[in-house]
Amino acid sequence: MGPDGKTPRRRAAVSHSVIEALTGAGSAFQAADLSKRSLFIGFSGGLDSSVLTHALLQVMRPLGGRLMAVHVNHRLQPAAMQFERHCREMARLWNVALTVKRPAQVQGQASQLGLEASARLRRYAAFEQVMGLKAASRRTEEPGLAKPTGLPEDPGSSNWPVLVLAHHANDQVETALLQWMRGAGLEGLSAMPVLSQREGYILWRPLLSLTRSTLEDYARSCKLPFIEDPSNALLDQDRNR
Repeated sequence: MGPDGKTPRRRAAVSHSVIEALTGAGSAFQAADLSKRSLFIGFSGGLDSSVLTHALLQVMRPLGGRLMAVHVNHRLQPAAMQFERHCREMARLWNVALTVKRPAQVQGQASQLGLEASARLRRYAAFEQVMGLKAASRRTEEPGLAKPTGLPEDPGSSNWPVLVLAHHANDQVETALLQWMRGAGLEGLSAMPVLSQREGYILWRPLLSLTRSTLEDYARSCKLPFIEDPSNALLDQDRNR
């Protein structure tokens, strides 16, 4: 018990701006709220999602929160199984629950939407399946945004699962550039929100205020092993997370 009569908040073992982005004053969630929710992390094994997964573990474990990593293997490149094996090994090393999904190609979807757009669609469907959402079975388009910012006003939303993705500040710029190259209007050029309400869950991108170099600094300081997805180096493809 602290001098003010309150129980002091247990802090993460690592002190870094990445941790601050998760639970600091500007975070979308307070630590106490996180402890009551089920979090699902998109885990590719790359730098961004490795930093996010490791950092969330530092935050959630003292709180006793529920956390699961989700790796979606589209099997679209020769190294796909290497990425999956790496994610399984890191999950074992970090003692975090991991679910691996290998979604099948949808007949005609890739030719209609493009390979990366089709993969992104199936990735969201895979996340939703892991979260136990019925909408996943009938997903034919990207989940729409009901509210771009803020926590849902639905009184039952405190029990909604939270999907956590590792997009960062550099991704914001790259996404806007990609959209501009494709002739998107002002709506298409709008920034990704940190927090958004989807169909039965909350999508949280806590690292959007941080640059890739900040994540690299965290990875160095914590000696995190990660793999590089070659698709991330191609400007004409959507980032694969």
